[in-house]
This record gives sequence, C-alpha cells and structure tokens, in this order.
Amino acid sequence: MPVVVEGLDEFRRELRRVDKRAGKAFQKVNKKVSERVVSKGKPAVRGLSSPGGSIAAGGIRPRARQNRATIAFLGSNPTIRATIFGTRSHMVFGRRISGSGPWRPWIGKSWQPEQLYGIGPVIKTTMDGFALDEYMDSVLDALAPAFPD
Repeated sequence: MPVVVEGLDEFRRELRRVDKRAGKAFQKVNKKVSERVVSKGKPAVRGLSSPGGSIAAGGIRPRARQNRATIAFLGSNPTIRATIFGTRSHMVFGRRISGSGPWRPWIGKSWQPEQLYGIGPVIKTTMDGFALDEYMDSVLDALAPAFPD
C-alpha cells in the first residue's frame, strides 16, 4: 500500500537542476517518515505474543532514498522474519516440522504491508494519517537553506 504522489518525481528532478542539495532534502524528509513508522512499530512488534518479539523489534530500521521511505528488517536471526512474516514450518530438535508451531502462519508471497504481523497495522494507521500537506511542508522546510528568499 505505497503512497504515490503523481508529479513528485518531475518536481524533484526540476529542483535538482536548480540546486544539487535538493536530493538530500528529499532523503531527509523520507527518513523522517520511516522513522515515524519505526518508532510506533517497534513497541507493537515487541508486544507480539509470538516468541522473539523483542528480537524482531531490534531488527527494524528506518531507511530512505530520495524517492522513497522504507523499513528494513535487518539481522541474520530467522526469528526476525518469522515474527514479522510468519512461517510455514518450525524446527524441533533440529528437524523441520510442518505447521507454524509457536509462530503465526506465513502471510504468503503476495502480501500487503498491512498484513505484516505487529508493524502492519502501524504502517496503515500512520500512512492513513499522514497528509500530503505535511509531507510538502517538510520538503519546503528542508529546502529552505537552498532558497533563502
């Protein structure tokens, strides 16, 4: 459920022609968006009843590029992925057993962000409440040093 703003790519391109710092300004704003979701999402994931909620919460990181805000699930511990995405099977004494066991069921290949366990509802409610005006105000604030008038 990405939020797509039509014309934003062209707007960014034109701003970069005027000032090279514009790209960094967009990246900073996108980082704020992802930080907002992560700050609300970590407690939700930590509070999951499945094992490893606190481990998974520690692996959630905000990421941003000039054209997108993302959330990364970092770490080599399979607990992180199993907590967020669920699992089809689990290990018992080194043997793979079908069924999710103590974990939630796997959400599937064609999942939507709101289906993610713990953080999915947070993404949905945060982005539903996030207005385009708020985003553009943040962009203009970030660009203010480049355009002092």
